[in-house]
Amino acid sequence: MQPFASDEPRPEDVENVDGIIKAFYEVISGPAGVPRQWKRDAALYLPRALFFQVRKDSSLRVETKAEYIARIDAWLTSNGFYEYEVAREAQQFGNVMHVWSTYETRYEENGPVIGGGKNSIQLVNDGTRWWIASAAWNSSV
Repeated sequence: MQPFASDEPRPEDVENVDGIIKAFYEVISGPAGVPRQWKRDAALYLPRALFFQVRKDSSLRVETKAEYIARIDAWLTSNGFYEYEVAREAQQFGNVMHVWSTYETRYEENGPVIGGGKNSIQLVNDGTRWWIASAAWNSSV
């Protein structure tokens, strides 16, 4: 039973932590002019998942997934954007996992690195699959 997502996930996206973290980055990455994979993305998250962005001035932006998409979709599609995981630290207790995912960003798939940081991603497993419950990061802008 999938009590949360309205879209069926790709099994390889949610059957293990490697798959869901890979999908986390793939869904927002792509060249300019190409729509992002928001339907695939929706199947990764609990419906009340929140995003926490700590800005350079230390102010905090808290968004639902829908608010996040509304804010960044046009920019991602217009500019092109790629985000890649380059390292990971994870701790699991039962069906709860915390992942520190170090990433790099680029405007083009093989272009120069333009930024990076660490995503703090909280995951839960309902006995059948992994879900992203929340994500937090420090903003470079």
